[in-house]
Amino acid sequence: MSINYARLPHATAETIVQEIAMELIASPGARFLDDFVLAAGHAMNADMVLISRIVSADDPVQAYALYDRSERATHYEYPLQKTPCEQVFRNHAPYLVTEELQSRFPADRDLATFDLHSYVGMPLFRGSQCIGLIAAMWATPIERPERFLYAFQVGESKLVWGMNQLEGLRTETDSLNQQLDAQRAFVEIAESRFGLGTFVYDRFKHTLTLNDNAAKLLGLPPAQVRIDEAQFAATVSELDRSAVSSELERHNQDQSENIVHFQTVLGQRLSLQIASQSGCSDRIFGCLWLA
Repeated sequence: MSINYARLPHATAETIVQEIAMELIASPGARFLDDFVLAAGHAMNADMVLISRIVSADDPVQAYALYDRSERATHYEYPLQKTPCEQVFRNHAPYLVTEELQSRFPADRDLATFDLHSYVGMPLFRGSQCIGLIAAMWATPIERPERFLYAFQVGESKLVWGMNQLEGLRTETDSLNQQLDAQRAFVEIAESRFGLGTFVYDRFKHTLTLNDNAAKLLGLPPAQVRIDEAQFAATVSELDRSAVSSELERHNQDQSENIVHFQTVLGQRLSLQIASQSGCSDRIFGCLWLA
């Protein structure tokens, strides 16, 4: 899935969470941690995002999940000492650096290797014990790092759950269903906190199944959760109707993802983004939010 990176310098915490939720909706769901770092990397326009397991300050850190835009790091283990991650672990608190990261940690050779200059890291706790962290890094300076931190905080409990799964803290029946539960939980947070509207479009039946937020944004009764294409088109202003229809048609043909802004017949300005789930040819997943 491609993200409209041009929006990111001005992206709010809300839009970043929405971008992550959108990509999780379209994800196959086999491994939540891998899916989350990939979605976060895209939504934050980060050069690296990792979830690391830390046993002690003296032991090497193992990355349980890793997104590396350069694709040079496929397996990642690193010493904790004299790194920004050590600050997160020792202080049990977030650590944010907006620029000149390498000058602060000259002994961290990986920062130079991957040309990383800014950092947002947050500890992950199992009870009162810090068991690791999630961090994003960029090859350029960043602004307003708290918006990236907030997106991590929204997913914190499910990230810890994902680490527990990798370490075998589960019953025999815990499997793919729980991975999907973790994804749905993150999406539900985005829906409840920010009014994110989501829908599933059936390519063969030509129907849309809406959540309550999507129905509300389109000016439909909350109980009206399933509509056909004509009913959906009727909620869009005549001036924007062809653009929205073209986006659905273009996605059917080439699977491209774009963000379309339109006005409803009730005068509400909305943004629409759609995506396909890997291996799922009959459905399109979409998000709606206030433009």
